Amino acid sequence: MIQHFMTPAPVTVNEGLMLSDALDRMYSNKIHHMPVVHPEHGVVGTISDHDISAASSLRGLNPDETPVRQAMAPTSYTCDLFCPLVDVVHHMERERLSSVVVTKGDRPVGIFTTTDALRALRSKLVGYRVEPAVMPAQTASQAEPEVSSTTRHPIKPSVRVTRNHGTLPAFCASL
Repeated sequence: MIQHFMTPAPVTVNEGLMLSDALDRMYSNKIHHMPVVHPEHGVVGTISDHDISAASSLRGLNPDETPVRQAMAPTSYTCDLFCPLVDVVHHMERERLSSVVVTKGDRPVGIFTTTDALRALRSKLVGYRVEPAVMPAQTASQAEPEVSSTTRHPIKPSVRVTRNHGTLPAFCASL
């Protein structure tokens, strides 16, 4: 289940925050992705340090004057706490995603990134669940207020994975 490998209580950002402030929040919390939230609409996207770099260098946007909404990925892929890990990883691979927002009901309760996927792999290699090598500095009590969302993009279960589908899918199916 994704809940065993996600980073809980994700650091979120409001869509109106300036890109430079969002980047500061990422650096101070040792993270690269944040769900973007709107007080009335819930999760409205995701933003990464890569998105901010691309917006400033390729699009010429000034990070001190540009709100997050102008650089975020407007579609936030979400799954609930009980989604099988193999389905999430398959979806991330197929869609070339670096993060998925994990929800309980309609609120973000976790984020699963490629770093979390590497931790899942490390857990499988050593034979027991391992702790994250780096934890975000922010705690849930410091996070922005929880919001609700009426728009969800659930990850649909993919093809049933069996051992004869290959090494990585077999590994993921055994988690």
